[in-house]
Amino acid sequence: MTDSRTSAPLDPCADFRWASDLTNFWSTSGVVNSEFNVLLPNNAVLWKVYLDGYKPWCYPGTTDESKGIALQLEPGEVRRIAIRLQPDATVKDTGCGSPVGTIIRP
Repeated sequence: MTDSRTSAPLDPCADFRWASDLTNFWSTSGVVNSEFNVLLPNNAVLWKVYLDGYKPWCYPGTTDESKGIALQLEPGEVRRIAIRLQPDATVKDTGCGSPVGTIIRP
């Protein structure tokens, strides 16, 4: 996950919701990083990535949450997705800023 203008790595927040009833099954802050991997259940999920100062990203790559679609993988399927968040200074108070503590990148 990177900044679309600078390619700088980002540590955003992510929400995963069941597509069937829109309830969260996993929401995280400070755990997701630029090289994030996740093991998804074999159910359709809606996926949103967001960070203060950036437009939200919804699978399959839209900034319009209403155009996001469910992601469902087959058992054993692996999918790599390059997420490039678009800066937008008007996006504030998403509840996802920098995590507490120091971030160390080798």
